[in-house]
Amino acid sequence: RKKEKDMEQDPRTCIIQYYFDINKQSIGLFNKLLLSFSKAFINIGDERGVEFIQAFSQKIENRRLDNVGGMHGMVKWTEEDDFEFLLLEFNTNLSSSTEGKFIPAIHKVIRIHVRRRDRVMSPGVLEVLYKADQVFT
Repeated sequence: RKKEKDMEQDPRTCIIQYYFDINKQSIGLFNKLLLSFSKAFINIGDERGVEFIQAFSQKIENRRLDNVGGMHGMVKWTEEDDFEFLLLEFNTNLSSSTEGKFIPAIHKVIRIHVRRRDRVMSPGVLEVLYKADQVFT
């Protein structure tokens, strides 16, 4: 949550989100997208690659609405450009009030945060997001 807040509040971070209904097709979607993302960025050339720094997931038995899993890492895009990324999975019902009630999740949100490692804005941020979008859509 600390990394999410840090990246979300940084104006040099670009964020894209994907919304899905929770159904048969979206079960296990985050894991499938993570695998596709990994393959896409691992196989992009000799000087490029991906490094995973940290992963987290809520236990399935105790899952609540909100952030249920994620992966933090770095993408080496060019010799000069390294990008930090945060892939997050949320379960939500897109309702404004869930306090004190059991509310089942009916939507899944996948959010991707990307910023340059040295926190200097560059076109590479959009290139990384574009590549990720090609993988996901």
